[in-house]
Amino acid sequence: MKKTIIILSVIMCLICLPVIAGAQGVTVTANAIMGTPYHQLNALFIEYPENVAAASIDDYMVVDFQTFNFLEIYERRPYQQGVITSVYTNDAPAIREDRQSVPGRYVVIELETVTGSYYDEEAEMWRPNNIAGIATVRTNGETTDHYRLDWSLFTVIQRNDILGESGEVINSQGVLPTIAPDGVETPEMATFTQQALKSQNGLYDIYYNISLPENYDANEKYPIIFCQPGAGGSLDYNKQTADGQFIDIGGNSTRDMLPISMARLDGFIVVTTQPWNNTPAEWEVDNPGDYIYLVEYIRDNYAVDADRIYAIGNSKGTMMTSQAIYRRPDLFTAYAQCNGCFNYIEDGESKFFSIFKDELTVPYKGYTEEEMLALAADPENRLDAETIAQRGQYLDGIVENEMPVYCFDGVNTEVLSPLCTASTYIYLKECYEAKGYSQERIDELVRLDFAEDEQFLKYGVCEYHESTKIVAMDEFDVIPWLLSR
Repeated sequence: MKKTIIILSVIMCLICLPVIAGAQGVTVTANAIMGTPYHQLNALFIEYPENVAAASIDDYMVVDFQTFNFLEIYERRPYQQGVITSVYTNDAPAIREDRQSVPGRYVVIELETVTGSYYDEEAEMWRPNNIAGIATVRTNGETTDHYRLDWSLFTVIQRNDILGESGEVINSQGVLPTIAPDGVETPEMATFTQQALKSQNGLYDIYYNISLPENYDANEKYPIIFCQPGAGGSLDYNKQTADGQFIDIGGNSTRDMLPISMARLDGFIVVTTQPWNNTPAEWEVDNPGDYIYLVEYIRDNYAVDADRIYAIGNSKGTMMTSQAIYRRPDLFTAYAQCNGCFNYIEDGESKFFSIFKDELTVPYKGYTEEEMLALAADPENRLDAETIAQRGQYLDGIVENEMPVYCFDGVNTEVLSPLCTASTYIYLKECYEAKGYSQERIDELVRLDFAEDEQFLKYGVCEYHESTKIVAMDEFDVIPWLLSR
C-alpha cells in the first residue's frame, strides 16, 4: 500500500509539469494491435518540429488514468503506468524492426501490452498485468464495447528537454498533447470494412464488418467464417453521439482478437456482426432472423463456398447463433459454441438448453474439469427424459443435418454453469449413439472441451467467460477442428 502511495505521488508530481501546446508543433499519434487478447496501444509516435538529436527511455513516462469495466469483475485501478520497452528516432511514424535510431523528427515509443496476470493480494483478485492504453473499452455503466475516442486520461510525459540536431532545445520537458480521437491506427483492421444491410422490414440497418481475402476474386469460391460477438459487441441504441452516430459501431471486431485472428487465415472471408440492444419497439428487431438474412445475403452476393459456411458464437452471440441454427440447420457447415449454451425460443421466451436440474445451471467456482465432468456423468443430476426430449427438439435439426458442433467454455465461467455447455455435447452424442454411430464418427461430429483457470490467466484474461480470447491464442484446437469439417 505504501509503495502504491509513493508511486502515485511521484506520478502526480510529474503530471504537474507544463503542458506542451500543440501549437508548438508537437503531436502524438499511436498504433494499436490485436496481438494480445485485448485491443491495446503498442507504440506512440511523437512528431517534433525538426529532427531530433537523440531520445531514450529515460526521457519519457506514460501513465493511463482511464478506468475500465471488465464485467465489473475487476476493482478499478486509479491508474496504470505504461511499460516502455524501447525508444528511438525515425523518419516516419512507424515501428522499426531493428529498433535503431535513424535521423528524423519522429520519436517512437514502444509499449509493452498485456503479457499475463498477477494476483492482487490487497484486492484479492487476479488482474491483467498491464492495461495501459486499452483501445476498445467499456467504462463503468456501459453495456457495450467501443473504440476509445477520448484519450485525455492517457498521459505522455516528456521528462527531459529534447534537443535538435544543432544542439538547441526544440521541446522543453512537460506533458505532451493528448492523442486525437482519430490519432490511433490499427493496421490489422485494414482488411475489414464496415457495412450495413437494410433489414427485411426496412426499418433499421444490420451492421457488420467483413474481411475479404487478399487478391479476392469474384470468380472464385471462398469459405466464410461468421464470428458472432457477445453482448459487449452489440449496438446500443441509447449510446449515440450528438450527430446521431452510434458510438459502438466496429467495437465488435476488436473486443477480442478472434475476428482479426480469423482474418489472418489464408483464403477465408470473415464476417462479424453487431446485433441491436435497446431499440424502439416499432422496429420489431429479430436478431436471429437478421443473422440468417445476413448469412444468406453474403452467401448470394459474395464469392462464397456454400458448402463451407462456419459460425463461431461467443456468449450472447452463442445464444443468437444457436437460435439461427435451429431455424436453419441446413445453412451452416459447422459451429463452435463458446461461452454459453444452446438457446431457443419457446412460448415467446428465450430459454437455455440444459439436460440438468435447475440448481446445477448456476456458475461454479473452484471446480476442476474432472470434478465438473463427474457431475455431468451422474444420472441423478439429470432432468426427466420427457423434459429433455421436449427441449432437445430444437437440436434435432443438427442431428438430421449431421452438422459438426464444438462445445467450448471455461470450467469456472462466471455467467452460466459449464454443465449448460456440456448439455449440448451430451445430448448430441447420445442422439448419434442411438443412431448406431461409432465413437470415431461421433468424435467427428461433436466435441467438448473446457479451459482451466490457469489457461486464461497465462494470457492476462482474468474473467473466465472470455474463452474466445484464448481460442484465438491457439491454446486449443477449436478452430482447426471447426475448419476441417
